[in-house]
Amino acid sequence: AVAKNVYLELINQAQKRLYICTPYLILDNDLLSCLRLAAKRGVDVRIYTPGVPDKPTIYQLTRSYFPHLLRAGVKIYSYTPGFLHAKTWLVDDRIAAVGTVNLDYRSLYLHFENSVLLYGGAVLKAGESPTTRGASADANGHGAVKTAPYKAPVYGRP
Repeated sequence: AVAKNVYLELINQAQKRLYICTPYLILDNDLLSCLRLAAKRGVDVRIYTPGVPDKPTIYQLTRSYFPHLLRAGVKIYSYTPGFLHAKTWLVDDRIAAVGTVNLDYRSLYLHFENSVLLYGGAVLKAGESPTTRGASADANGHGAVKTAPYKAPVYGRP
């Protein structure tokens, strides 16, 4: 599981910010613990997921991790105009990953997935990165793309 080890290392290296876009978020204990610990040590951890599902069961499973992450201080955003299929990571404006690897078991262990790691360079500035660009403008740089902070449902209330 090379990708998993790389992602664990990226989480552990984050000092200021860690922004992740992923359509599928099915975490094992290692990834869940690392993300929670990063937020607890003061890293601005943000996870962007689809607001519109392509697979309803996976969509619900992805959301089942949200309460655990939110309690640790992770910020979670839903891309509301449609399905978000990006797989990007940004660590402290100095390292980025872009590729095909989702944060789920199949992607990390079964499929032949790949990502490119980028180190340094102007493209990794927070205001210009592929991970954060979607939060402020569409692919053509026009208008704001809507992301909404996830709010946990309150059970037992009408």
